[in-house]
Amino acid sequence: MTICNMGVFYGIIWKVGKPHMGMKHLVLIAPDKKIIDEPFISEIIGHWCHTTSMRVNVISFEQAFERHEFLTHATIAWIVVPEKANSDSDKIIQLLDEIHLPGVISLGQETIDPGGNYASGVGSMPWDTGKEIGNAILSMLVTQRDKLEEVELENRILRAQHKGIQKQIKIIDEELKLASQLQQEILSQSIPQVEEFNFDVLYRPATYVSGDIYNIERLDEDHIGFFIADAVGHEVDILMDSGIR
Repeated sequence: MTICNMGVFYGIIWKVGKPHMGMKHLVLIAPDKKIIDEPFISEIIGHWCHTTSMRVNVISFEQAFERHEFLTHATIAWIVVPEKANSDSDKIIQLLDEIHLPGVISLGQETIDPGGNYASGVGSMPWDTGKEIGNAILSMLVTQRDKLEEVELENRILRAQHKGIQKQIKIIDEELKLASQLQQEILSQSIPQVEEFNFDVLYRPATYVSGDIYNIERLDEDHIGFFIADAVGHEVDILMDSGIR
């Protein structure tokens, strides 16, 4: 159902999810689309159409349950229930909360002040709310939605960056493990044995690799040579430098 060359939904609710595509619009959700003829509704919608470029779409509770795209593509939502809240309106509120769509609800029997908190992500706009206050509440929700979308976009960018960083860390970790294996192969694998003397080695780098390197060789029947080098640092280039030299 289209009003003022725009779409209209019965009910108001806000969603924090993927950025909506196309023109921004208000979805009004109600048990019956004829609710738009109620003076309270028509006055606020009429004022809204003349003060904003946002279209208004009207859908029934049944449509909201069967076709979630009516909600996921909306900017804000307005739930209208002529009497008191019921199981259907509670389900709509739960659905809005699941898709993080902010909104407002108008009940025929409501004691919460305009703009007050009715449920998680849903404010109150009583049946007797004037058109100026009603439009102010709706405009506030639009501003809130814009901010929420900015935060969601930043979160998606951060998540993408985090995945990229994790991938790079994994690559570096694999390279360091390979460097550590290479260093172990460079070091002496056997120790010369001499009567009356026992030789052993404990080599434990502070990180994956070390700039320290050693070698033990028998020079002749009476002499054994010990070679120890220490290049400052613990990075792979230090390892390669000390190993080559």
